[in-house]
Amino acid sequence: MTLICTYFKWQNIYNIQGQFVYLLDQKSKIPLYIQLYEELKNDVVSNYGIGDKLLSIRKVASTYNLSKTTVESAYRQLYAEGYVDS
Repeated sequence: MTLICTYFKWQNIYNIQGQFVYLLDQKSKIPLYIQLYEELKNDVVSNYGIGDKLLSIRKVASTYNLSKTTVESAYRQLYAEGYVDS
């Protein structure tokens, strides 16, 4: 599934490598998929334009050492709230 941004807001926020870094706390009481969802939502709102493609589920899962199910859950929540479309 390819997810495409449907929400757009301009802000110039970049890290050193020009990529957004998601901060996830494995020890938090907040489920990882919710933490990832919040980070992704902030990234979409701040850095993505309408029509931009998000990273693949596999890429995010491997980069952050998460299960594909965790990433899929976060992406589904973004889709449900209208931040992305597939």
